[in-house]
Amino acid sequence: MNRFGISCLLLASLAAGCGSGGSSASSGNFSNINNQPGNIQGRTITINTPGLAQLVVDGDRPDTLDVEGFDKGGQRIFGPVRVPLTSAAQVPDVPGGVVRLEIDYLRNGGFMLFRADAGVDGVDEVVPLARLTEPNDTKFSVIPNGDGFQLTRELTGTDPSAAQVSARGIETLRIKGVCYSPAPINFSNKEAPAVGDLFWDGFDVGPVDKIFGWGALFLDFFDQNIGGNSRNDIGRMRDLGANTIRLYSCISYQLNPNGTFPDQSTAHRFSHEVFLDACYNDNVKPMHVIVDIPMPDTCFRYTLKEALDQPEGAQRDRVKAERAAQIAWWEDNLRATVQDLSKHPAVIGFNIMNEQDGADWAHPNQGTGPDNEETRFFYAQSVKYAGIVKGIDNTKLCGWGFHDSPDLVIFGSHFPATGPKYLEQLSNFDYWGINSYQKTSFDSVLGPGFRGSYADLPASMKKPVLLTELGWPATGHVGGQIADTAAFRDNTAATVKEMYKKVYENSLFLGACYFEYSDEWWKQPGGSDSAWDGGNADGGRPNGFGDEEGFGLYSVARSGGRANNDKPFITFGPDPDAQFGSKGPKSPYDTITPRQSIITELKKAFNAVP
Repeated sequence: MNRFGISCLLLASLAAGCGSGGSSASSGNFSNINNQPGNIQGRTITINTPGLAQLVVDGDRPDTLDVEGFDKGGQRIFGPVRVPLTSAAQVPDVPGGVVRLEIDYLRNGGFMLFRADAGVDGVDEVVPLARLTEPNDTKFSVIPNGDGFQLTRELTGTDPSAAQVSARGIETLRIKGVCYSPAPINFSNKEAPAVGDLFWDGFDVGPVDKIFGWGALFLDFFDQNIGGNSRNDIGRMRDLGANTIRLYSCISYQLNPNGTFPDQSTAHRFSHEVFLDACYNDNVKPMHVIVDIPMPDTCFRYTLKEALDQPEGAQRDRVKAERAAQIAWWEDNLRATVQDLSKHPAVIGFNIMNEQDGADWAHPNQGTGPDNEETRFFYAQSVKYAGIVKGIDNTKLCGWGFHDSPDLVIFGSHFPATGPKYLEQLSNFDYWGINSYQKTSFDSVLGPGFRGSYADLPASMKKPVLLTELGWPATGHVGGQIADTAAFRDNTAATVKEMYKKVYENSLFLGACYFEYSDEWWKQPGGSDSAWDGGNADGGRPNGFGDEEGFGLYSVARSGGRANNDKPFITFGPDPDAQFGSKGPKSPYDTITPRQSIITELKKAFNAVP
C-alpha cells in the first residue's frame, strides 16, 4: 500500500499509535535478516520499545531494526546491522566509540516505516523516539551522454534524521540484471491463475484458510514447512553482483483458476510488498525491479480478426464482445498494477509486454510493409499502454521486451507513410528493450551501417537499448537427450565472458538482464511441464542446441521424494476451480544447483562495472 501524506509522531512510549492497529497481509509473514552483527568486540545495547503493539501505520508493522552507530565526530563506525524487532531488541558488538545510534524500523526487513535517533554515550539501554517517515521513492531518468546515454537514480522522500544515511543526490548506474521466473517443475507461466506471478503476498480468505505466497523461494529465513532454510534467491542474486531483477509477471489481479476473468470490483487485489521490500534496502545493496505486465496477444492483435473469421450475425458479435472484454480487463489490470507498484522504491519501471510482436502485425514482409490494420492496431495499443504507465508515474521507466529484430527497426522507422513514424509515436518509451541471443558481436543491434541497427535511427527515434534478455543455454545434447556437463557449461561461460564485456563497453546499452536465473521445464514447445525437454539443433547457441529449458544459472530438481508430475499447488475446498482454489505452493520446494563456471563469469562481468 502507498502511505503518502501521513503526518504522525510516535512518542517514546508509543502509547498513541498512528493507523488502524490492524496487520497487513504481508506483515510478519517472513523476516529477511541477513546482515547480523559480526565479530567486532564491543558492548551490547538494548533498544526498548514498550509500545511495540502500537508501532503501526495503515496496518503495516515493522519487524526488523536496521542500526548504525556514529562517533562524536559524526562518522559512521558501526553498521548497518539488522536485528529482529522485539520489545527489548539487543544489538551486540557495538564499539565503545559509538555515541549515537540511528535506527530504522523496517517492514519485511527492507522498507523503512519509522526512524529514531538515540544517544548511547555511557548508556547501554535506550528508549528511542520513533518518528513516522515519509516513504522513500525513487526517480529514474535516461539522459543523453555524449554519443550514448546515461541512466540516473534519485532517492526521494523526506529524511527526518539530521544524519542522512542514504544520499539524496543523483547517482548513475548500469543495469546488471537477472531475469527471474522461478517456475517450479510442472508449472506453466501461461496458465491461470498466476500467469507466472510467484511474488504475491499471502492473504487470509476466512477465519481459518489462508492463501500462501512463494516467499520460501526468494527470502532468507528458517522455513518450518521444510525444516530448513529457505532458498534465498534474492540473496544469491545480490551475491552475483546484480542490481536489477526482471520479472515477467507481477500483477494486481490474477485470473480464476479455470482461466476465466474475475470481476475486478470484487476480486482480491494482490499485493507484492514482501518481495519488493526484500529487494529494497538502501543500506544493503538495493535490488531494482523491472516489472513486466504480461499483456497477451489479444491486446496487440487487430481486435476484429477472430470476429472477421466468423459468419455474419450473432457469432461474430459474440467473439467481438469477448475480445473487447478481455482487452478491457487486461488494461484495467495494467492500470491497477502500475498504481500499486510504482511508488515502491525498488521498482525501476515497467515493460508493457514480452515478445507479443509477430511479424504479421509488428513488421510485415521483413520490415518492408505495407502498413495495414494489424500494424496500426499493434502500435496504437503500444502507444496507449506506454501512455498509461507514464500517466500514472513518469518517474519510472517504460519499455517493452521485443525480439532481436532488425525488421522492427526498419518498419517502425519508415511507416506509416505520412505523419510521425511508429517509433516516433512511442515517445513514452525510455529504451528499446530487446531479447537478444547474439554470441559473437552486437553489430546487428548497434553496429553503424548494419541493416536495422538501432544506432542509425534518427534523433527523433534514438533511445538506448536495454537487453531485456541476454543469455544462452548451459546445456547440450548427449545421445539425443538434453544434458548438463562441465564442458557444455564451460562453453556457455566463455560466451558470457566475451559478450557481457561488450555490453558494458558500449554506452548505447543501458545494460543487460541475464536470461535466466533457473531452468523452467514448461518452456519447450511440444514438451511436458514435468519432464526436462531438449530443443532442436541450433548453430547459434554455444553448444549447438536451442534448449529452451536449459538457460538457467541454476538447474532445478524436485526434492523430498516428490514426483516430477506432482502438482505445484495445494488445493482446498470442494471446488478446486473456484476463485482462490489454490491454497499455496506445495513443499518441499524444488532445489537448485549452481552452474558455477557460468555464474563465475557473469559475476566478474557485473563486478567490473561501477
